[in-house]
Amino acid sequence: WRDGHPRSFKAFLLKYLSEEDFKQEDGNWLTKGTDRGYILRLLEISGQGKISYVKNPIYFYRKYPNNDWSVVSKEAKAAQLDHIRLLPSSVPLEEEVHVFVAIHGNMNRLQLFVDSILEGQTFKYRIKLHLWNNSNIYQKQIDDLISIYSKNRIDVIHSDFNMYTFGCFIHIKKMMDIYPMDYSIILREDQVFTNDYIEKLWGERTSQAFVAWQGKKMKSSFNKNPSYSMPSDAELARGQKTEVKTFDIADPGGAIVDSNAFLMQATQTIPQKYMKHQDIWLSHVIDASGWEIKRTLVRPIISFSDEHVEIRIQPGLEELIDHLQFNSK
Repeated sequence: WRDGHPRSFKAFLLKYLSEEDFKQEDGNWLTKGTDRGYILRLLEISGQGKISYVKNPIYFYRKYPNNDWSVVSKEAKAAQLDHIRLLPSSVPLEEEVHVFVAIHGNMNRLQLFVDSILEGQTFKYRIKLHLWNNSNIYQKQIDDLISIYSKNRIDVIHSDFNMYTFGCFIHIKKMMDIYPMDYSIILREDQVFTNDYIEKLWGERTSQAFVAWQGKKMKSSFNKNPSYSMPSDAELARGQKTEVKTFDIADPGGAIVDSNAFLMQATQTIPQKYMKHQDIWLSHVIDASGWEIKRTLVRPIISFSDEHVEIRIQPGLEELIDHLQFNSK
């Protein structure tokens, strides 16, 4: 080996291995370098960006009379390792891109939205679209709409009541039980995109971070009377004030988030009365966990006014602030 001894990997990668990775040229099982074939295969299909080095020793070899390097001859070892080195190499896997959106029953807009994601994006063959339906009176129409697409490209969960974008948080957690999903993209159904939007946003993914195009910095502590500072929504939409690299609060509509955020118990336990403030809640959990809330200049095509857009205190927000006892960095 020319690097640390690799032994740990995600279980879903097992399906990309074959008996060939464990056998000698004559078809017998490897007796030396038994891990070399499958580890090299996993390193290749994972790609350089998915490989990490663990600096601290986490296990040690135990020497005993039946160690393979004690019982396998040097000649047999060399022949087996030569065979492994000559096995065909693998190309890195292309990750699936999981996109989540909460919908509210506007069927005309929904059709355009789904088409723009599944048919109009440069990443369309990598995208899996997950809908959270907050308006169950449209359940049949939505089921009919998505039935024209392949089932492995789109799914829907119908909610009994309006859970706003918080429904996406629940949906993400459910999908993580099914798919290997390191990052999640969250969009709004009223957004319009360039055809390379998902590809560009995917390029912004960052470990332990909530990356969004829209958010706020604050002039003072986030208390009952928050004072929001620049940039304005209009400036964000234009990609202005580029010196602003981070937010204190971000909107998940047009964001890519490390999916592990949705495995945190705090993310999933928002009281129902606060669900409309899912942006405040998620930002609080991210901040309290020591993660980053980063700004991206990758943004949807939207309509905006030249006039500064003020964020006003909505009903229940003051109570939520008390509940969180949230302070900005």
